[in-house]
Amino acid sequence: MIENREQRVIKPPVTHTYGAVTRIFQVIYVIVAWLFALGVLIQAYLAGMGIFTNVSWLKDHSNLGWELGNFSILMLILLFLGRFPRRIILLHLLLIVDVVFQVGLVSFLRLFKVTALTALHPANALLLFGIATILAYSAHKWTRSTRQARRD
Repeated sequence: MIENREQRVIKPPVTHTYGAVTRIFQVIYVIVAWLFALGVLIQAYLAGMGIFTNVSWLKDHSNLGWELGNFSILMLILLFLGRFPRRIILLHLLLIVDVVFQVGLVSFLRLFKVTALTALHPANALLLFGIATILAYSAHKWTRSTRQARRD
């Protein structure tokens, strides 16, 4: 005998519910993460302007680099206030390590006259942009999925 059973949609359990303030921090983190990735692109532009047009652009490149370092600390605070998952926290820590490495490639190696390794600075910028983009995309995707799970 065949029974007609009603098809039910089984929804995955919502493991996290977030308050409005936490959601605001999550959205701000995503915005700042995308701005960080954009800042790395602007860094490349400023470096190119400094190399190919006028050396004074390199001062702007340097200043923006330090500000991006500050951005990564702001992002770390937002990361914990937004209660992001471990994967995104680890990606962000990788970003901070790479930012410190990027600064070290120029600041400390130039101080010790190790110019051959200083040349890795532009190559590491590609890695930094990749990490920043993956981080922003992952945080955006996770934030959207938690919002969608909350609606259902």
